[in-house]
Amino acid sequence: RYRACYAPRDYSAAIISVRPRNYNDAKEIGEPFRDGDAVVFELTDADKATAKRFIDFAAGLCFGLEGRMLNLTKGLDTERKVFSIVPKSADIARHELERAAGLR
Repeated sequence: RYRACYAPRDYSAAIISVRPRNYNDAKEIGEPFRDGDAVVFELTDADKATAKRFIDFAAGLCFGLEGRMLNLTKGLDTERKVFSIVPKSADIARHELERAAGLR
């Protein structure tokens, strides 16, 4: 009898950077996160209502998939609004996320 055996996948999470323009771009944040990658997303150019929807969406992803969300520009002297969501299984340091966002 044939029996399939699968070796555990050695997967290192990537950091995906996106600049969503409207809420239809939510999949650019959700799909990579669902697949195990960290996502850095900039909302500087989004209007306030759209930015709030993205933040709520990302917070929901983090709650549902046990990830963490960071405001990468909080406390920095910048007008930019950059956030990241990191899956529970991803070992990615904050400075790596800041570098991917162009903040370092």
